[in-house]
Amino acid sequence: PAADPIVDLDLTKSVNATTVGVGDIITYTITVSNQGPDDATGVSVYDMLPAGLNYVGSDGSYNPTTGIWYIGDLDANGSV
Repeated sequence: PAADPIVDLDLTKSVNATTVGVGDIITYTITVSNQGPDDATGVSVYDMLPAGLNYVGSDGSYNPTTGIWYIGDLDANGSV
């Protein structure tokens, strides 16, 4: 049988503001990197917005109801 792929995923999250007021727009940046050595398939990240925040939009496929950001395949040494 074929060996299971070996992947090492790394996730970082940052925000562009530490203090916000009502109506302010803030941006979260989430980066997922695959340190390999193999390609990763079916990658997704769970990240619910904190209570009190309203979802405005995103790059990629994020579902604010479930908190799932679907990435899909991620090559070894790749990031998104």
